[in-house]
Amino acid sequence: MLFKDKIESSFRDMSALGSHTILFPLILFIYLIGLKYLTLQLIIGIFLSYIINFIIRIFYFKNRPVKERYNSFLSKIDSSSFPSAHSSRVIIFAIILSSYFNNLYLSFLFIISALFVAYSRIRTKKHFIFDVIVGLFIGIIISFFVLRFLWKISFLQFQILLLF
Repeated sequence: MLFKDKIESSFRDMSALGSHTILFPLILFIYLIGLKYLTLQLIIGIFLSYIINFIIRIFYFKNRPVKERYNSFLSKIDSSSFPSAHSSRVIIFAIILSSYFNNLYLSFLFIISALFVAYSRIRTKKHFIFDVIVGLFIGIIISFFVLRFLWKISFLQFQILLLF
């Protein structure tokens, strides 16, 4: 039984890699080491993910596999299973980081890590498989939009957006 508990604990820890408590400090670190353009891409991608997931959850509520209690509008939105925000955030990170570093081995590592986080959301009974697939799809669409859109921003516009 101890081994099974360790496995489940590992999946809960892995699931946390898609949370804002991990991703926001990581974005701050990326900014502090001087990768401002990458920071901007990640911030815009995560921001779009929050907006899209929030809008979907307003109009379509779906209970999680293990139903959560809620007592307010915002806690109801947070308790919704569909789509998986963790999955969309981690795939955004994986794709944008893969694009930035342009290295096959790192890209493989980023994508596999994102898929493990997505799987952990199913394993820990936070989402159904369809919730995770849609979350990944949303994240992929957002990533390609961000990569395509920000590529066209001139250096001057980029400096204005970051406010130095």
